[in-house]
Amino acid sequence: MKYKAITFSYDDGVEQDKRLIEILERYGLRATFNLNSGLFDKRTSHSGRVFGFDAVFNNHRIPGDEICEVYKNHEIASHSLTHPILPALSDEEVIFQMSEDAKALEGITGKKIHGFAYPGGVGEYCNQRVADVIENNTSLYYGRTVKSTRSFELPKSLMLLDPTISHREISVREGLAREFLSLEADTPKLFYVWGHSYELDVDESVWTDFERFCELISGRDDIFYGTNDEVFRHFGLNNLTEE
Repeated sequence: MKYKAITFSYDDGVEQDKRLIEILERYGLRATFNLNSGLFDKRTSHSGRVFGFDAVFNNHRIPGDEICEVYKNHEIASHSLTHPILPALSDEEVIFQMSEDAKALEGITGKKIHGFAYPGGVGEYCNQRVADVIENNTSLYYGRTVKSTRSFELPKSLMLLDPTISHREISVREGLAREFLSLEADTPKLFYVWGHSYELDVDESVWTDFERFCELISGRDDIFYGTNDEVFRHFGLNNLTEE
């Protein structure tokens, strides 16, 4: 078994995912995309500062009838039906948001939905109560936060799964990648990157830097490259058998 694995996770199902996927596939990388089925084809924008640039982000959602084609080589996961703050909801509302989104995505893809990313992903946006409600009342077995560990250890909890790093953390991203590549592992180690693809649109140089990062971490014989679910299966972190 390969003891090192790399996986990516991207939220919201936006148009920029198409360009992102082209880059990932150029280097044999695999990702999980977390979608809100209740927001397909919604066109919104917001301003912010990312990668050192001030920008207006166009986060236009991909239409439902394009989902299968766009994500055909990657994993589709849930991001809730309409992106609410889950801890602000009752248990019943949490169950509805997650189960209905998974059901809709399964109807579109014909595949079982195994995981999700918490809308917001940190602090007030996710907690143990919500994790327990989802674990005990849906078929979802893992849920990703946005709290960076900067560690390669496997998550202690798959339902409150903290990633290694955000793609925005450029100051440490390459250094961590090189550390992971040089690591001689005899126990499972995971390099888990998450983000929003629309953030890469702030400047063409950011896309270029991201592609260099993908090239850097790709093509290693001692690394398993997979979607979130594939990596967890590779390491035996679940006992699911259905596809």
